[in-house]
Order: sequence, then C-alpha cells, then structure tokens
Amino acid sequence: MEKIRRNFLIIFTTSNQGKFEEAKAFIPELQQLKVPLPEIQETDAKKILTAKIKEAFKYSQERLVVEDTSLYLECLKGLPGPLIKWFLQTLGTKGLAEIAEKLGNRKARAVTVLGYADNPANISFLKAGSAEKWFKIGEVAALVGTLSFCRKAVIKPSPKWARKRRTKSA
Repeated sequence: MEKIRRNFLIIFTTSNQGKFEEAKAFIPELQQLKVPLPEIQETDAKKILTAKIKEAFKYSQERLVVEDTSLYLECLKGLPGPLIKWFLQTLGTKGLAEIAEKLGNRKARAVTVLGYADNPANISFLKAGSAEKWFKIGEVAALVGTLSFCRKAVIKPSPKWARKRRTKSA
C-alpha cells in the first residue's frame, strides 16, 4: 500500500466501495483511501473510530473521515451493535432474521457514526445516520441487499417509517 499525501479536501478511509460511493454522492470531491483498518472488538463506537483514524494516519496526513455502522437488535438487548461485522460473517442476514423471529421481536436500529480528524490527536465524532425509530427485520429484509453494506442488507423499514420518509421528501 502506498501512502497518500495530496491536497484533497477530505479523504474517506474505507475499503468498502459501497460506503465510499454513497458518501461521494453527497461530497463529489471526496477521495478514497483504501487501507485495511482495525476492526477492534469494542462496543463503544468512539473507541472503534479512534483506532481506525490512528491507523489511517499511517497512510495519509490529510484530513480523514472514517465510518462505523452498528446494528442494534432489541431482542438481543442491543447486540450486535458495532460487532455487526462478525455477526454477519457468522450468521448472515438470514441468520440474524431467524434469531429475531425466534425471540419474537424483530425490531432493530441502525446507527452510523463518523470520525473526522485533521491529526490523530484531534478527533471529532458525528452521529451521521440513525434510525431513531425501530425497524423490523425478517426474511424479506435478508433479501434487500448484499453483505457489503449491512444497513441495506439487514433492515427493511417498517411501513409507517417508510411512509413518513416519503412524505418528508415529497
């Protein structure tokens, strides 16, 4: 991997092309830094993002953004949370849906947190996306997307939430 040292406005550090393309749709000037970032086993998103940013600064001295998306299942008292990557690798979306179904509570919530830093000692955090309402997951939700971007793969918005979103955007 080669180090990047350019005068871009902001560099989004992710090896997930889907995440990068979604972010670039909002900020066309955004550049991507594809490096392996640590996926520490931690339930605190700020600690996860701090570890990712410190690693990313080994490859670039520019302003960096990193992202972490968590999925909270009500039936598991908030698990897997930030540990969603390992749950998906082990169980898949269908397995998560089956657990929720067997426990009789298919409500879930996705939360995305961003970390921004212009140096490793100056990190800011932003809750970028959060489904504050609970969503339902289930068999259909397991077919909504791919594992590359867990929110689309696991969560199917409840009809009430979807109607509310359509009304806001109209």
